[in-house]
Amino acid sequence: MGASEPTVWGAEVLLYHKVDSTNTRAAALAGEPANDGLVLLADEQRRDAASTGGSGRARPARRTLSVLLFPPPLLRRPVFLAAWGCHSVCETIRPYHRLQARIKWPNDVLGAAARCAAF
Repeated sequence: MGASEPTVWGAEVLLYHKVDSTNTRAAALAGEPANDGLVLLADEQRRDAASTGGSGRARPARRTLSVLLFPPPLLRRPVFLAAWGCHSVCETIRPYHRLQARIKWPNDVLGAAARCAAF
């Protein structure tokens, strides 16, 4: 799929039992536009120092997901991507979990007072 064609998320899914970071793996695959819509799903990942506030201590995270997207150039600004991603997660959570998720600006989704997604 190219950047000008509609993306089907999950047409290809990479599953990991344990991984360093789904985002790191996605970034390594980002050089190939054919990976548009690729989903990376892990049962468990180790977070890096950046996500732990620079402490260097890694904490395990369960059930993580990253999606590799190539949006049109006008939508590539981080503020648009974060808002779109947060809104999409909120709309997805609502019917399946009967949970009123909300966006905590600029890039977190909260459900039942806990962070359930970040962009």
